Amino acid sequence: MKFMPLFHLKLRAILYNLDTGDYIIYFTYQIKIKNNDKCYFCGERSETLEHLFWNCAIIKDLCNNFACEIKSYIDLSKHLKLRNIMMGVVNQEHEKLINFLFVIVKRYIYVTRCKEQNIHIHSLFNYVKKYYNIDICCKANKDNIVK
Repeated sequence: MKFMPLFHLKLRAILYNLDTGDYIIYFTYQIKIKNNDKCYFCGERSETLEHLFWNCAIIKDLCNNFACEIKSYIDLSKHLKLRNIMMGVVNQEHEKLINFLFVIVKRYIYVTRCKEQNIHIHSLFNYVKKYYNIDICCKANKDNIVK
């Protein structure tokens, strides 16, 4: 049996929860746990994973603000595309860090939605730091990350 670090097990669990999200959203609406299928954050459109992580105006603002805040460490703006957010980036410089950030941000959005809480940039940063201390990583790899 191959040993899998705890970090990878957590990421796999997060990805599984996100991957099954559309079914959970639809199922909770069908069994009347939710009154409607509208997005929790904007209330404008049906809450699909694509809408939740890409089309929702509130989430777009959150992601753009997050990208601006960490721009001095790593530039995410060129990676903020639907395909990259949903599936991750490949063959890119710092792809592991970028994919890690995307997964954690998606997890934050999903957990916040499930707990019916409001989204704030500061709570997002606290959530990210809970899983991974960005400051230490960026300082340790400053020459590799910032050009």
